[in-house]
Amino acid sequence: MAQTPKFTKEDLATSVFHAVQASPNGPAITRKDIESVIAHTLDALVTAVGDGKDIVLVGYLTTNRHISKARVALNPQTGKRIEVPERVTLRIRPGAKLREAAGDHR
Repeated sequence: MAQTPKFTKEDLATSVFHAVQASPNGPAITRKDIESVIAHTLDALVTAVGDGKDIVLVGYLTTNRHISKARVALNPQTGKRIEVPERVTLRIRPGAKLREAAGDHR
């Protein structure tokens, strides 16, 4: 099975930089400025999630926190009971534009 190509933060900066440069009325902005804006944007998202907020970018993605309750599980090798503590996970749901781009035409 072939590995899926990645789109990294570096790729995002390059894509935004080229889009801005191609715009006739685009601002005179350097790639370093764009990298800074992207870094600050991602930091703001991380801070919001850390503060317990859901992220809603309509058409792109939505996140919500999910709390898995504490439970008792069994170790399959030993059969011993194991206390699994409560944990918080982040669920990320793609919006319509991402689903469409991925080929999901609902």
